[in-house]
Amino acid sequence: MKCELCGKQYVALGVHVRRKHGVSTEEYREDFGLLKTMPLLDEDMSRHLSMAAKRRLMDAEYKSELQSQCRGLAAKNVGKDGPVMSQAGRELLAKRNTYRNIEYLKGNSKQVAKILAEKKTILDVRRDIGMGAAAVKRILAMGAANYSKEVALEVGTQRRTASRLANKRPA
Repeated sequence: MKCELCGKQYVALGVHVRRKHGVSTEEYREDFGLLKTMPLLDEDMSRHLSMAAKRRLMDAEYKSELQSQCRGLAAKNVGKDGPVMSQAGRELLAKRNTYRNIEYLKGNSKQVAKILAEKKTILDVRRDIGMGAAAVKRILAMGAANYSKEVALEVGTQRRTASRLANKRPA
Protein backbone atom coordinates (compact mmCIF):
# COMPACT_ATOMS: atom_id res chain seq x y z
CA MET A 1 0.00 0.00 0.00
CA LYS A 2 1.23 3.48 -0.82
CA CYS A 3 1.96 5.87 2.04
CA GLU A 4 0.38 9.23 1.26
CA LEU A 5 2.96 10.96 3.47
CA CYS A 6 6.20 9.74 1.85
CA GLY A 7 4.95 8.06 -1.34
CA LYS A 8 6.63 4.69 -0.69
CA GLN A 9 4.94 1.27 -0.78
CA TYR A 10 4.46 -0.77 2.41
CA VAL A 11 2.88 -4.10 3.30
CA ALA A 12 1.86 -2.90 6.77
CA LEU A 13 1.05 0.77 6.28
CA GLY A 14 -0.35 1.22 9.79
CA VAL A 15 2.93 0.16 11.38
CA HIS A 16 4.88 2.42 9.00
CA VAL A 17 2.88 5.59 9.66
CA ARG A 18 3.07 5.07 13.44
CA ARG A 19 6.80 4.38 13.53
CA LYS A 20 8.22 6.58 10.76
CA HIS A 21 5.80 9.52 10.76
CA GLY A 22 4.54 9.42 14.36
CA VAL A 23 0.93 9.49 13.15
CA SER A 24 -1.76 7.26 14.58
CA THR A 25 -3.78 5.16 12.15
CA GLU A 26 -6.90 7.09 13.20
CA GLU A 27 -5.25 10.42 12.32
CA TYR A 28 -3.95 8.99 9.02
CA ARG A 29 -7.42 7.76 8.04
CA GLU A 30 -8.96 11.11 9.02
CA ASP A 31 -6.35 13.15 7.12
CA PHE A 32 -6.74 11.14 3.92
CA GLY A 33 -10.48 10.49 4.02
CA LEU A 34 -10.34 6.75 4.67
CA LEU A 35 -13.07 4.78 6.42
CA LYS A 36 -12.16 3.45 9.86
CA THR A 37 -12.96 -0.05 8.63
CA MET A 38 -10.42 0.13 5.79
CA PRO A 39 -7.40 -2.01 6.62
CA LEU A 40 -3.98 -0.41 6.32
CA LEU A 41 -2.52 -3.73 5.28
CA ASP A 42 -1.64 -5.25 1.92
CA GLU A 43 -4.35 -7.61 0.60
CA ASP A 44 -2.02 -10.64 0.47
CA MET A 45 -0.82 -10.03 4.03
CA SER A 46 -4.38 -9.48 5.19
CA ARG A 47 -5.47 -12.77 3.59
CA HIS A 48 -2.48 -14.58 5.15
CA LEU A 49 -3.25 -13.22 8.63
CA SER A 50 -6.94 -14.05 8.22
CA MET A 51 -6.15 -17.66 7.31
CA ALA A 52 -3.74 -17.93 10.25
CA ALA A 53 -6.41 -16.62 12.64
CA LYS A 54 -8.96 -19.09 11.27
CA ARG A 55 -6.49 -21.95 11.81
CA ARG A 56 -5.94 -20.81 15.41
CA LEU A 57 -9.71 -20.73 15.97
CA MET A 58 -9.85 -24.42 15.08
CA ASP A 59 -8.10 -25.01 18.44
CA ALA A 60 -11.02 -25.34 20.90
CA GLU A 61 -8.97 -24.20 23.91
CA TYR A 62 -7.75 -21.05 22.14
CA LYS A 63 -11.25 -20.29 20.86
CA SER A 64 -12.74 -20.67 24.34
CA GLU A 65 -10.12 -18.33 25.84
CA LEU A 66 -10.74 -15.76 23.11
CA GLN A 67 -14.52 -15.91 23.61
CA SER A 68 -14.03 -15.39 27.32
CA GLN A 69 -11.89 -12.29 26.67
CA CYS A 70 -14.51 -10.93 24.25
CA ARG A 71 -17.29 -11.42 26.81
CA GLY A 72 -15.22 -9.59 29.41
CA LEU A 73 -14.58 -6.66 27.07
CA ALA A 74 -18.25 -6.56 26.05
CA ALA A 75 -19.31 -6.44 29.70
CA LYS A 76 -16.95 -3.50 30.32
CA ASN A 77 -18.39 -1.61 27.35
CA VAL A 78 -22.10 -2.02 28.12
CA GLY A 79 -23.87 1.27 27.54
CA LYS A 80 -20.94 2.89 25.73
CA ASP A 81 -21.23 4.13 22.17
CA GLY A 82 -19.60 2.01 19.49
CA PRO A 83 -16.70 3.12 17.30
CA VAL A 84 -17.10 6.68 16.10
CA MET A 85 -16.73 7.28 12.39
CA SER A 86 -14.28 9.93 11.23
CA GLN A 87 -15.60 13.12 9.63
CA ALA A 88 -14.15 12.03 6.29
CA GLY A 89 -15.81 8.63 6.70
CA ARG A 90 -19.17 10.25 7.49
CA GLU A 91 -18.88 12.50 4.44
CA LEU A 92 -17.96 9.59 2.18
CA LEU A 93 -20.81 7.49 3.54
CA ALA A 94 -23.27 10.38 3.07
CA LYS A 95 -22.08 10.87 -0.52
CA ARG A 96 -22.45 7.14 -1.27
CA ASN A 97 -25.90 7.01 0.32
CA THR A 98 -27.06 10.07 -1.62
CA TYR A 99 -25.83 8.54 -4.88
CA ARG A 100 -27.45 5.16 -4.12
CA ASN A 101 -30.71 6.84 -3.15
CA ILE A 102 -30.83 8.80 -6.40
CA GLU A 103 -30.08 5.64 -8.39
CA TYR A 104 -32.83 3.78 -6.50
CA LEU A 105 -35.33 6.55 -7.23
CA LYS A 106 -34.36 6.71 -10.91
CA GLY A 107 -34.58 2.94 -11.19
CA ASN A 108 -38.12 2.88 -9.79
CA SER A 109 -39.44 6.08 -11.36
CA LYS A 110 -40.96 4.40 -14.46
CA GLN A 111 -42.82 1.87 -12.35
CA VAL A 112 -44.08 4.62 -10.01
CA ALA A 113 -45.15 6.76 -12.99
CA LYS A 114 -47.08 3.82 -14.45
CA ILE A 115 -48.90 3.09 -11.18
CA LEU A 116 -49.77 6.76 -10.67
CA ALA A 117 -51.03 7.05 -14.26
CA GLU A 118 -53.25 3.99 -13.83
CA LYS A 119 -54.38 4.15 -10.21
CA LYS A 120 -53.76 7.82 -9.32
CA THR A 121 -52.77 7.58 -5.63
CA ILE A 122 -49.52 7.36 -3.67
CA LEU A 123 -51.17 4.72 -1.48
CA ASP A 124 -51.44 2.48 -4.56
CA VAL A 125 -47.70 2.82 -5.13
CA ARG A 126 -47.09 1.85 -1.50
CA ARG A 127 -49.39 -1.16 -1.80
CA ASP A 128 -48.06 -2.33 -5.18
CA ILE A 129 -44.30 -2.01 -4.69
CA GLY A 130 -43.85 -1.15 -1.01
CA MET A 131 -42.23 2.22 -1.63
CA GLY A 132 -42.72 4.81 1.09
CA ALA A 133 -44.56 8.06 0.48
CA ALA A 134 -41.39 10.15 0.99
CA ALA A 135 -39.60 8.28 -1.80
CA VAL A 136 -42.60 8.69 -4.11
CA LYS A 137 -42.62 12.41 -3.35
CA ARG A 138 -38.91 12.62 -4.22
CA ILE A 139 -39.64 10.95 -7.56
CA LEU A 140 -42.41 13.50 -8.14
CA ALA A 141 -40.00 16.32 -7.22
CA MET A 142 -37.56 14.95 -9.83
CA GLY A 143 -40.33 15.35 -12.40
CA ALA A 144 -40.24 11.64 -13.22
CA ALA A 145 -43.98 11.11 -12.68
CA ASN A 146 -47.24 13.05 -12.78
CA TYR A 147 -49.52 13.32 -9.77
CA SER A 148 -52.48 15.43 -8.82
CA LYS A 149 -53.49 15.58 -5.19
CA GLU A 150 -57.00 16.67 -6.18
CA VAL A 151 -57.43 13.69 -8.52
CA ALA A 152 -56.03 11.36 -5.84
CA LEU A 153 -58.53 12.71 -3.28
CA GLU A 154 -61.38 12.24 -5.75
CA VAL A 155 -60.29 8.67 -6.54
CA GLY A 156 -59.99 7.89 -2.83
CA THR A 157 -63.47 9.25 -2.18
CA GLN A 158 -64.91 7.19 -5.04
CA ARG A 159 -63.25 4.03 -3.72
CA ARG A 160 -64.50 4.58 -0.17
CA THR A 161 -68.02 5.20 -1.43
CA ALA A 162 -67.92 2.06 -3.59
CA SER A 163 -66.57 0.05 -0.66
CA ARG A 164 -69.33 1.27 1.66
CA LEU A 165 -71.98 0.45 -0.93
CA ALA A 166 -70.51 -3.01 -1.48
CA ASN A 167 -70.43 -3.70 2.27
CA LYS A 168 -73.92 -2.38 2.89
CA ARG A 169 -76.33 -5.21 3.57
CA PRO A 170 -79.80 -5.17 2.10
CA ALA A 171 -82.53 -4.49 4.67
